[in-house]
Amino acid sequence: MAENFAGLADLVSWFKKSKRPFPWRGSPGNSISPYAVWVSEVMLQQTRAEVVIPYFQSWMKQFPDITSLAQASEDEVIKAWEGLGYYARPRRLLRAAQYLMAHHSGNIPSSPDLLAKIPGFGPYTVGAVASFAFHQKAAAVDGNVMRFLSRYLLIRDDIGTPSVQEEFRRRTMELLPNREPWVVMEAMIELGAVICKRQPLCTICPVRTACRAFGEGIAAELPRKSPAKATIRLTRKAVVLKCGEKVLVGQVPLGQVMAGLFEFPIFEGEQVDVYHELGVCLNEKPCLLGSLDIIRYVFTHYQVTLQPTLWEVDKNIEWPGYKWVALGDLRQLPFSSGHRRLCEQILRYFDEMEKM
Repeated sequence: MAENFAGLADLVSWFKKSKRPFPWRGSPGNSISPYAVWVSEVMLQQTRAEVVIPYFQSWMKQFPDITSLAQASEDEVIKAWEGLGYYARPRRLLRAAQYLMAHHSGNIPSSPDLLAKIPGFGPYTVGAVASFAFHQKAAAVDGNVMRFLSRYLLIRDDIGTPSVQEEFRRRTMELLPNREPWVVMEAMIELGAVICKRQPLCTICPVRTACRAFGEGIAAELPRKSPAKATIRLTRKAVVLKCGEKVLVGQVPLGQVMAGLFEFPIFEGEQVDVYHELGVCLNEKPCLLGSLDIIRYVFTHYQVTLQPTLWEVDKNIEWPGYKWVALGDLRQLPFSSGHRRLCEQILRYFDEMEKM
């Protein structure tokens, strides 16, 4: 055990008794592949573990190995990720899989230096794969670990700055023991996730007696981080444009937040005249069939109110950046979160219309 990690034995004992049974965690006689470790760690970034479980299981069925992932199209990969958000992550997985096929015969190398060369492998992913997949002494420092260590070590610096994050990685390596360091690394992540949370549960923490912030009564005041960006509220008027058994959808261009995902046409602003704007875009006046239910959703620091309306035209008018898709094919496309809900709403609407 690391001599400078007071309470380490208690932490490990707690973890082995209390760790949550996730499908990406190996068990005695049932190890998981480095590929599965990698996929799970990417999915878990900025996403709660409970949310990840069904996505991870579905992903591993569809793309059971690096070869199958590397051969997939970007649309297939994004569709499999639909609903998890932060869609740069699946694109990075795809690019990394293709890189591994080209440079490592479809295998993930164990060397941290080689891991760091894989597209999309930042310091956390390198540390997590080296630790959990290859059982090396490596620092996998995420928000849970920084929250725990800021209290345990009484670090008052802003955890949002790169230099402080590097300091956390250095201090983590000092704390990790030479024997089974991967167990301790995962235990710190688990402790930060379930006990040393934003509002810490200090009374049941296995290392509270060694925690400096707990000793000074300021655990709830740490960690310190620069204020998040102010929330921006957006009103968007979505257009479901129907022609026969098809509707118009477009794919968000590269460089935008939802790049690669599909959306219905939108016009920004509460006061925009949708009828007028459609007339300009289509060079034809569409027929309004009615309003649909308002949809509210959040992405990054935006809160969006989506106000959809249903329109109809007599012919498949060309609209640059959009294409006509059969209603029956909509579920095959990857939609952004709010538009995915709109997609389900209009499919229910047309199903009900057919039954009338």
